[in-house]
Amino acid sequence: MLSNANPVERQRLFEAAAKILRQRVTFDSRFHALLEGIPDDSLPPFFALPFTERLSRMAEPGQPQIGDMPPQPPTLRGRVGAVLVNIVRRMLFWYTDQIRAQHKRIAEAAREQARALHELSAAGRWGRDALADITSRVAGQEQQQVLHASRLEDIWTELQALAGRIERIELQVDPLLSGQSTIARALSEHAAAVRIQTESLLERLTDVEREAREESDRIRAGLGARMGRFEASLQELHTPPTLSRKISHVDDRLLAAHAQAFRGDRAEIKRRLAVYLPHAQRAYAAAGSLPALDLGCGRGEWLEVLSESGIPVRGIDANREFVAACRELGLNATEGDLPQVLQSIPDESHGIVSAIHVLEHLSFRDLLEVVDQAVRILKPGGIVVFETPNPRNLFVSSNNFYLDPTHHHPLPSEFLAFIVEARGLSQPQVLPLVPYPDSYRLQETGQAALFINEHFFGPQDYGIIARKS
Repeated sequence: MLSNANPVERQRLFEAAAKILRQRVTFDSRFHALLEGIPDDSLPPFFALPFTERLSRMAEPGQPQIGDMPPQPPTLRGRVGAVLVNIVRRMLFWYTDQIRAQHKRIAEAAREQARALHELSAAGRWGRDALADITSRVAGQEQQQVLHASRLEDIWTELQALAGRIERIELQVDPLLSGQSTIARALSEHAAAVRIQTESLLERLTDVEREAREESDRIRAGLGARMGRFEASLQELHTPPTLSRKISHVDDRLLAAHAQAFRGDRAEIKRRLAVYLPHAQRAYAAAGSLPALDLGCGRGEWLEVLSESGIPVRGIDANREFVAACRELGLNATEGDLPQVLQSIPDESHGIVSAIHVLEHLSFRDLLEVVDQAVRILKPGGIVVFETPNPRNLFVSSNNFYLDPTHHHPLPSEFLAFIVEARGLSQPQVLPLVPYPDSYRLQETGQAALFINEHFFGPQDYGIIARKS
């Protein structure tokens, strides 16, 4: 059976059967009559054998067979005929069985032939599909070969053009190569001349350097001690006064008298400072009724304003005279160095931190330290209040600022607003304070009058308020 054969043997049998069929089963052969009445349209014409299938079905059980008793007709003639047929059937019983066996073998052979032909038909269809696929692939390969051949021709053409260009370049390069040796010789001679001149210059530079070093040593020996004293004096002159250095109380009484002479009347200062009171009251409520801290409290005007409004406050100042004056008024004031005292205060323990005319006395490093410590001890919702002379007013920045010898440098409002915001506070608000009376201002409306009124008769101080988010 074909179903039990291996693929190689099956393929060989299929090829042999196909060859025989191509040679014998033709339209003019005697087997062509078997091709009529094909029941299965899926098979090729020479694989559908209706008579062979009919012969195989005749041997199936239930089909009429030779030796079977035919139906008996109801007539007298039929009954007589049936008796005679039965007698003949009994007389030929030995031959009937042989005919039946032969028919059975013929039918089984027909079934085997039909099955083999069906398998051969399936193999033929597979072969045709494989042949079509191979034909398609071969056609594709041929097309690719044509494309490759065309591409190779293009590449060959390009190579020939490139070879022609190379030949032309060689023709152009040959004269250059011949002239290169001449240029190289000239460059070599020039380099040798430059090297000689360079060596001569190096020798001269060495001599000059030695003479300069000897002269420097002589100058250093003659002016060493004098320059040392001058540098020490210059360093001392440029060292800025800072609050972080050890406090000396030698000038406390002088500075207290200075404040009395130049700061102004105490009642007037309290009136000016009242501008901050609404901001302080809102911050006191927002920060959970935490106390206020005034840095450099001085004579205590701001401490008195806050205490009278019901806000608990403590002041810090390095001047013993100021601290004693505050305590005489019943105000809470402490003597101490600002950075040291601030470092000992717990985080987020205050609702207000103020410094009224203090920051201009600090170096830049101490200014940053005070701002950072103020941000640290503030409760979210609290505020800082800083006040300082306004350098936009030219009278202030050129004259009034220097009435206090402990001032370090003016602080423009734009700079101070930037610092407090950069160190963690938000919403800086600048308040112009203490303008000159209107009688000083020019009444004209031109640009010159506006400039003079702003820069000569504008606010003498400014305050800045910033909040901790």
